[in-house]
Amino acid sequence: MFLPLPLVALTAAWLGGLALAAAFPLPHTLLAASALLPGLGLLLWRREPGPRLAFACALVALLGALRYPPPPDRSPLAPYIGLANVRVEGVVVAEPLADDDYTKFRFRADPIVIANAPPASIDSDLLAQLPPFSPVAYGDRLIITGTLAAAPVFADFDYREYLARRGIQALLQARQFRRVAQGQGNPLLSALLTLKAHVRAAIAASLPEPHASVLQGILLGDRSGIPPDLEDAFKRTGTNHILVISGYNLTIVAALFGAMRPGRRWPWRRAVSVLIGIALYTLFVGAEPAVVRAALMAGVIILGRVLARPAHPLNSLALATFLMTLHDPFALSDRGFLLSVTSTLGLILYATPIQSRITGWLERHLTHRLARSIADMVISVLAPTIAAQIMSLPFLLLWSQQLSLVSLPANALILPVQPPLMSAGGLAAALAAIWLPTGRVLMSIPWVLLSWTIGAVEGLAALPFATVPLPLPAWVLWPYYLLVLAATWWFNQEADMRARLRARLAAPPARLWVPPMGLAGIALWGAIAAQPDGRLHVAFLDVGQGDAILITTPRGHQVLIDGGPEPALLLRQLGRHMPFWDHWLDLVIVTSPHADHLTGLIALPQRYGIGAVLDNGTNAPGQLGNAWAEALHSGNVTHLLHAHAGMRIQLEPDIALDVLNPGPPPSDDADNNAIVLRLTWGNASFLFTSDITEAAERTLLTSNQPLLSTVLQVPHHGSASSTSSAFLAAVNPQFALISVGAGNRFGQPAPEVLDRLSGRRLLRTDEHGTVELITDGQVMWVRADR
Repeated sequence: MFLPLPLVALTAAWLGGLALAAAFPLPHTLLAASALLPGLGLLLWRREPGPRLAFACALVALLGALRYPPPPDRSPLAPYIGLANVRVEGVVVAEPLADDDYTKFRFRADPIVIANAPPASIDSDLLAQLPPFSPVAYGDRLIITGTLAAAPVFADFDYREYLARRGIQALLQARQFRRVAQGQGNPLLSALLTLKAHVRAAIAASLPEPHASVLQGILLGDRSGIPPDLEDAFKRTGTNHILVISGYNLTIVAALFGAMRPGRRWPWRRAVSVLIGIALYTLFVGAEPAVVRAALMAGVIILGRVLARPAHPLNSLALATFLMTLHDPFALSDRGFLLSVTSTLGLILYATPIQSRITGWLERHLTHRLARSIADMVISVLAPTIAAQIMSLPFLLLWSQQLSLVSLPANALILPVQPPLMSAGGLAAALAAIWLPTGRVLMSIPWVLLSWTIGAVEGLAALPFATVPLPLPAWVLWPYYLLVLAATWWFNQEADMRARLRARLAAPPARLWVPPMGLAGIALWGAIAAQPDGRLHVAFLDVGQGDAILITTPRGHQVLIDGGPEPALLLRQLGRHMPFWDHWLDLVIVTSPHADHLTGLIALPQRYGIGAVLDNGTNAPGQLGNAWAEALHSGNVTHLLHAHAGMRIQLEPDIALDVLNPGPPPSDDADNNAIVLRLTWGNASFLFTSDITEAAERTLLTSNQPLLSTVLQVPHHGSASSTSSAFLAAVNPQFALISVGAGNRFGQPAPEVLDRLSGRRLLRTDEHGTVELITDGQVMWVRADR
């Protein structure tokens, strides 16, 4: 039976409040005032279970939104970012992590000394980066000289914001360092980290690579030594979860410490022993969010045994999740934490039902003995894997953008050997740390199990169909989880209850509200689907013989380049590609005053708000120019800019639109005076060339401006007077796009241009309709009407 546990509902409301506050920051005064309403409702309906829970959930959701901190203010280190002559004294306050490039650690520093400036007291930790293999340890006091730098912002991950939310405001890139003291950290943590280093060294001395690094990942949560190709193989096969600390590790720890005080019951002394062991192990492996979640759940279960009140697994998970996010609301954005919580939720909800249903089906079609054998050997492994992936798969797809087709067979092959591997490996590692020869002998068993694990993973990962690309926008998460939980609730109802619900939905009164609710649901779905998905979208709109390009940034800013030859065609395309409630364009760019670029824009200011207009400083002749001026005036568009080479428009912190043309000096030819733009984000770039001819292409080639681009808008609709061989070689695009009308009277695109474009992926609006290119800054996806 699917239980509507109050603690689960309240925790879900709390998480919803955190998520909404992260997506839509609101003033805390407004949230606090809003909390009065559900608080009043809770007081008035305190004796009614249903309304009481609903008001309590609303109140807890608002409290969750209040707990989420506002965006961090400007860092006090901002004035010093980029300075190279910086001297910092401080203490290493976390375990240093080493890779091929750096030795990195959290560094608590005060004061910071700048050359020719007074010392500055900073209330922030730094992420220090020392050369690889630098001999530093937790608790060391160091004096570091180097450069303060801002953390990078990657295409799919804002590392700068991630560090800032954890109190780290800058990177300290060291040129030299000097240790001035040792042992200034927490003595208990220092002892645990020393023991961890000793165990890590014992494993490394007892096993060859990559077996040693894999065992260190399984037992210690340390994956730093795993070769990149092997780690990628674990990802491709959907088995990288075995390289993180799980509840099974804590089960072993609990058993070891519980054995110190044997007995059937769980008296307080035995419980305290186990809880101390779990706490020490959590600190020992690094207290990552996934480990803390498992430790808290274990603690709740143990306390339930002591109090003779067994905790429901959903309540244990809910309480652990609430406590973690209460302490650190940013845990909700931690990938390890999200995977841990969703996988555990899937196991609780679905593992037993899946195993029971498959076993029941086997018993109906096979002999009882054979069915039980298959269930014990295979289904008992596959069912938890399927159950965990039901809830965690959307996040995995969102982050990896690929689906593993070999995940189930890979898990079926390696999961059965993980329990003996952890037990034997943990015992051998402990003995190796005490006396290395004994550990080396006992490591023969873990070596066999590790060889099987690594061989299965590498073999399946090498298959050509191991993974398939599957881009997943972030908005899919909400409807997916709502549908999964609704289906879970429905199928856990008794058959007669489902029959009554169907009858109630079919009754005449229900028919009146079902259609409006359905329409409201569709509208809500559309609203969710239209939210920014964290990717850059560039849509070459099919407006006939003309240009119109809509750019939508990862955070939802919108830029329109040109409007094509007809207002109706442009408005129709914008209606298709913008949310129905959205009538705002941050920037409209008129690259040329020609009719095939400008005419479609005439009706735009009456329908859409426009933040600014950028043109090349040339007015359209005659009535077209007058109509455009009048449209801007009636639409109250007053922010008018003129483009020139060297101008940069910063759409987002890492997304820029650079003007490469015109001039100065501007060309006398109207076509060659058109605005040329280059849009860049990460490794993806777009070159928009408007109507320029070969003369302007030669000017660009000699301007020393960057032309190399992933996507080229072929100049002048593919006219024979453009897209010279030299220009095409300099741009070297992977994708070439021609905006052109079907059967146009100009014969565009010209055959010679198509010949020069051969060998590149060619997209045409006359053949493919509107073409949308989507990128995360690294990978490019194409979506076309036909």
